[in-house]
Amino acid sequence: MPTYTFRNNFTTNFEYIKANSPKTNNFTIVYTHGLCSAPWGLKPEAIKSFCIKHGIGFFRYEMAGHGSDIINYEKTDINIWTELLL
Repeated sequence: MPTYTFRNNFTTNFEYIKANSPKTNNFTIVYTHGLCSAPWGLKPEAIKSFCIKHGIGFFRYEMAGHGSDIINYEKTDINIWTELLL
């Protein structure tokens, strides 16, 4: 799985599936998981399946201090999470 390091030095796992339909070529759903959650569960998998079925792009990534990065949870706050979304 590819990784990306943000300006604030947190590294995240991500997945990107490019849209494959002329009608949806410029459309991508960005999945942002909830607090103390991860982007790899049943709900994001269902959304990913929907996107693949309809040729829509799909992007998901793990917020700092969540999922596989839970050890850094106490080093994060709302300001860091906001940075990751922008």
